[in-house]
Amino acid sequence: MLQKKINKKYILREKTVKINKIIIIVLSCFIINSFLHADESITSEKYFSLVERIINGERDINFLLMRLSYTKTELYVPYGSRKKERKKVLDAFQKKKYKKVLKLAEKVFKTDFIDMNTHYMCMLAAKRIEDNEKVDFHQFIVTGLLDSITMGSNGETVDTAYKVISTREEDFILTSFGYTTVRREEIRKNDAVIDKVFAEDFTGKKKSMYFNKNIPNEWLNKKYTLDEEVKESQDENKKEKKSQ
Repeated sequence: MLQKKINKKYILREKTVKINKIIIIVLSCFIINSFLHADESITSEKYFSLVERIINGERDINFLLMRLSYTKTELYVPYGSRKKERKKVLDAFQKKKYKKVLKLAEKVFKTDFIDMNTHYMCMLAAKRIEDNEKVDFHQFIVTGLLDSITMGSNGETVDTAYKVISTREEDFILTSFGYTTVRREEIRKNDAVIDKVFAEDFTGKKKSMYFNKNIPNEWLNKKYTLDEEVKESQDENKKEKKSQ
C-alpha cells in the first residue's frame, strides 16, 4: 500500500517536471533576454554591488549577472574551496543547532554569497526556529540562483547543457530534481567542456544530466598557467643564485 502511494507521488512528480520543461522552452527566449540585458556589465564590482542590494532588501536582482560577475572576483575558486567553513555549517545543521547554522553561514557568504547549498540550509534552519524573515530571504536567493541556471536549458543533451560556474552548482541542481550524483564523465565538443553526470533518485531510477563547465575550466587553465610561470621564475632565480 505504501509503495503504491510512493509510486503515485513519483508519477505525479514526473508529469509536473514534463509540464515545467514545456513552460521553460516556451519562456526561455524571454527569460534569457531579461537576464542578459537587464545589466550587461560583468565585473567584480557588479557582484559586490548586487550582494549589497540584496542585503539592503532589494528584490529586483539579476542573479545570472551576479553569478557571472562573481567569477571575475578574486574570491572565485570553483574547485575544492573553503570546505572547512561549509562543513561547519553542515555539522551544526545535523546537530540541530539552527542559530549556529545562521551564524556560521555568514563566514561562507563573505567569500561566496552565491553558495546555494548554504543558503538552502539557512532557509531550513530559519524555518526550524520560525524566523520567517530569514526563511523568505534565503528562499528568494536560492530560487533566483537556481532559475538563473535552469531557465532556457534542460540539461538533457550536450547542446542544452546547464551552464554552471562550479561542480557545487551541478550537485545542487541534481538534488533539486531529487537525484544524487553517482559519477562524472568529461565530454568535449567543439569549444565546450561538458560534465555528463550520472545520478539516481531514491527509487533507484537512473538519470544523466549535462553541464557546461567552460567557465570553471577556463579558471583552472589560467591557474595552471600562472603556477607554471611562477615555477619557471623560481627555477630561474635558483640558477642565477648558483651561478653567482
